[in-house]
Amino acid sequence: MIVPNLGPFVVSGLATGAVYALSAVAIVILFRASGVVNLAQGAIGALSAIIAWQIGNSGGPPWIGWIAGVIAAMAVSLAYGRLLAPRVAHSDPVVRAVATLGLALVLLGVMDFFWGEYGRVLRLPTDSLGVRILDVRVTYTRLIALGLTCLVTVGTIFFLGWTRMGLAMRALANRRDISAMLGVPVLTVDSWAWAMSGLIAGVSGILLANLARMQPLFLTFMVIPVIAAAIAGRVQSLGIAVAGGLAIGVIEAIGTPFPSVAPYRTLTPFVFAIVALVFLQRHGHPLISGGAGLGADDVRSGAPAGSPRHRALVGVAAGVATALVVALAVPEIASSYWLRVLTASAILALGSLATAIIYAQLGMVSLCQFALVGVGGWVALRSWHAIHWPFEMSLLCGGVGAALLGLIFGLPALRMRGLYLALVTLMIAGGFQVVITAIDFPDGGAGFIGKIYNGPRQYMDRPGLATTDAAYFRYCLGALVIGYLFVLWHQRSRAGRAWAMIRRSEACALSASVNIVAYKIWAFALAGFLAGICGGLLAGLIGTLDLTSFPASESVLLFAVTLIGGAYSWLGPILAGLLLRAVPGLLNDWHIDGNIATIVFGAGLLHALITAPGGVAGQILDTVGRIKVFARQVRREKAV
Repeated sequence: MIVPNLGPFVVSGLATGAVYALSAVAIVILFRASGVVNLAQGAIGALSAIIAWQIGNSGGPPWIGWIAGVIAAMAVSLAYGRLLAPRVAHSDPVVRAVATLGLALVLLGVMDFFWGEYGRVLRLPTDSLGVRILDVRVTYTRLIALGLTCLVTVGTIFFLGWTRMGLAMRALANRRDISAMLGVPVLTVDSWAWAMSGLIAGVSGILLANLARMQPLFLTFMVIPVIAAAIAGRVQSLGIAVAGGLAIGVIEAIGTPFPSVAPYRTLTPFVFAIVALVFLQRHGHPLISGGAGLGADDVRSGAPAGSPRHRALVGVAAGVATALVVALAVPEIASSYWLRVLTASAILALGSLATAIIYAQLGMVSLCQFALVGVGGWVALRSWHAIHWPFEMSLLCGGVGAALLGLIFGLPALRMRGLYLALVTLMIAGGFQVVITAIDFPDGGAGFIGKIYNGPRQYMDRPGLATTDAAYFRYCLGALVIGYLFVLWHQRSRAGRAWAMIRRSEACALSASVNIVAYKIWAFALAGFLAGICGGLLAGLIGTLDLTSFPASESVLLFAVTLIGGAYSWLGPILAGLLLRAVPGLLNDWHIDGNIATIVFGAGLLHALITAPGGVAGQILDTVGRIKVFARQVRREKAV
């Protein structure tokens, strides 16, 4: 085997890694000051880059564009830190992190609405200038990225360690309440941290758009390798975060000239972060001080208490009757297009139900559920093409395959909660995106992958009882009802009672002899099974699956709409399914840009976390409950 010259790739990797490291410095600064892991860092940088491109492309001086982009990034970051961040400042760290996902979705929707989703090229004057180092030409842009990272790191270390404001930031991160009692100006210090974070995000966004690709979605989720670099230093050490960013960039780059490795080289940050998180957790180095998970007080306000058995039976009967009416009426009145949209909504409601199990029953955040939907679809397609089993058998194979993988994904939850678990599952979602992009979904080919590279694709047949769109809609609606009944049975069984105790306090659960390990694994396996069934049904809808439909962003979006719909109510996942497919379909019918939906989802996530933990479903059911109470009072008054 001839080893290629790795020099150019190392240099390229150092430059990209330097931008990762620069962004990681911003993550660390903000975390050390406010305890927030800013998942909107990439979106803020993307906004800076696209504003710089717009001004330069419109004929304005490029330097005006750079300054305007950085100022816009600072303004957005400062506005969030000043107006919204204080509303969740006393919540669990994972709630604070998830809230920044809402900001990321809003910014992504705004950028896609005004500038579109396609990529662009952002050129800098320093691209054409360079020097030769070890027989490799290095542009000034790459040197600036590396030098700026070193300069910002040293400056930040000095700022945090030797200035009054820096010391106040460090004190605030460690003991926010005590620092406030001692006279530390909390809002001012937070504002400084958010402004500094936005400034660095703006600069790194412009550099990354130049060195990698300028596309809003791509830059938004480049926050994942950035967080991986920050995690290496426990989101505390600037030096280790910089070293981690450089290492990720170099390892990614040197895999490029090796054909067997190149498709998987972008797995580097995800593997890096997962290993770092597991290592830190096992060796007792927490990312945060204080609570480690989502307790009932954090998110469960508005959740209904247990109901008597007869009420539950009445509710089940009413739900099944409603599903029968919908199954009979919708195919008669809906067009072919809307029938397929509503079928997809029913299928994704099952995926949302899987997400709600982890969040509502265990108080944990899993950001990889849509990846499990993809796993279920892959296994269902592969078993159908390879073994030619009936659709139902292939569907069950997909569910079991996703359940097994969900069980493996749930193993970190045995020792992790809160922010740890959310970040690990986010990395898993990113890793699945890389793998599925490399292997694609099977379509009847030979070998384990089952992919046809030359020739027409083969498609999965629908079940014999549901070959038409109307019949398949009823089929999927029936699967959704069965899924709901299965989850309801679990909630009212010993497993549901154990989950409730674990959610409130693992210590109390242990004192009550609850097998925490078994019941956590049970919940993750159940959620994986439902997600796998969802994937198999999606495959049956069109006969195959598209690899571009399973980026990490879809797992984030699924979690967001689950919270918006309401994770604690039977109505929530149904609303989430409608939000994911019916709302974009409605916007399309009205000739309105579908990116508005992304903006609404982001704003809705912030609303759910700040003011409405029960989501839209909780507000609807609370309103119905108040109307019933009012009606009973009126009847009593009339009777008197």
